[in-house]
Amino acid sequence: MTFLTEAEGPFPGKYVLRAETIRCRAALLALQAADPATIEQTFGDALALARSQGAKLLQLRVAIRFGRWLHDRGRPAEAHHLLAPLYASFTEGFDTRDLRDAKALLDELS
Repeated sequence: MTFLTEAEGPFPGKYVLRAETIRCRAALLALQAADPATIEQTFGDALALARSQGAKLLQLRVAIRFGRWLHDRGRPAEAHHLLAPLYASFTEGFDTRDLRDAKALLDELS
């Protein structure tokens, strides 16, 4: 994961891609069956950063992947609680892959 660590470094004046690279780090940790607390914290860090940047699409991407991870661990209510309000905040773009994926996961969680 060295390349992700490098990608998380600061860009001149911005952390433009940092939330996305942290999301990728969490997904890789999940694939490696790392410590669940570490995975959850990493997803939480990505979500918090995306929120602080006002990056709704990045928040959605993190919430989808985190929600799937929660669902796979028998925590569907938490996944729904995480994803539903964020999905509901969108007013357009429902034909995009991210919003279609969010809707599919929400349907699966219901």
